[in-house]
Amino acid sequence: MTLIEECLKTDPNAYMASHKLLKLAKLLRIAGDDEHTREAQVLVCVGGAACAAGGWGAAGEAARRLAALQHAPAAPLLAHVAARATAHADPALRRLLLAAAAHALPAAALEDVLRDRYTPRAIMPHSNGQTYIG
Repeated sequence: MTLIEECLKTDPNAYMASHKLLKLAKLLRIAGDDEHTREAQVLVCVGGAACAAGGWGAAGEAARRLAALQHAPAAPLLAHVAARATAHADPALRRLLLAAAAHALPAAALEDVLRDRYTPRAIMPHSNGQTYIG
């Protein structure tokens, strides 16, 4: 993982090439033959680097993939990305990330996640003509 982390530190835009970092991790046999753990570990690093660089679109994509993997150590990242989601972010993605974070976070951290989950971001028009609170 050190090489992956160095790639992310050296090139501030490396988080945008997560597919290349995942390929590199596979060649380096990070986490042995456990592809699930390998992908999750790399995506946690990518998501963190994207957050640090302000690349919220890439951070959201990494977080969505981590939520699908149900990687418990990624819960703080999922909560962070969901909490920073803007009014223009997909409300369904925000709900997914908050639900995945709430599932894996310790009880002491749940209050903040639940507060973010039930705090409306904006009233937005939907493509079907109705409005919803995001």
